[in-house]
Amino acid sequence: MSDRFIRQQDLVDSTIFKNPITVVGVGGIGSFTVLTLAKMGFKDITVYDFDKVEEHNLPNQFYTDKQIGHSKVYAIKNIVSDFGEDCIIKPKEKRWLATDKNKGI
Repeated sequence: MSDRFIRQQDLVDSTIFKNPITVVGVGGIGSFTVLTLAKMGFKDITVYDFDKVEEHNLPNQFYTDKQIGHSKVYAIKNIVSDFGEDCIIKPKEKRWLATDKNKGI
């Protein structure tokens, strides 16, 4: 584990950072969750959301004025990238369905 994640070593076993994670919804909770997971060191995050960033999202979600009208999943991917995190965000611009659970998508 690099020095970048040294503070997390006492909190979690670093081997879990290799596990893929799926976040359903990147709004008020999900947008902050994805960024936090990436900053903690998780490398493989799939995000599902069918919504676009709207002005009323800005006060309570991790988006900027410049992202209004953009897909939330691509906006959060860009945010994580802007923070310089070495994380692969797999955007799924659609509603998550229970049938997606075992498809590996």
